[in-house]
Amino acid sequence: MSPLILDRIEAGLAHLETADGRTIVLPGEWLPPGTREGDVLTASSQAMDAQTRVILERDLTATHRRREELEELREGLIRGPEGDLDL
Repeated sequence: MSPLILDRIEAGLAHLETADGRTIVLPGEWLPPGTREGDVLTASSQAMDAQTRVILERDLTATHRRREELEELREGLIRGPEGDLDL
């Protein structure tokens, strides 16, 4: 399964973004302990009798890489003049 990004937790619900831009909403207590907004999660499934169990795990390496890429993008933004602006 593709990685999922934790976009936000709102009213106890976790909003996960898929690689194709869809949003999956599930109870926040289903997240692995320590999960924060922006973390990358992987999902795997496990068949159990007539049910399927979905397991979410934090991908610390992918999360770190993603945060570094976002920081580089932020650093590359054109900065405006410092100080007060007259409009």
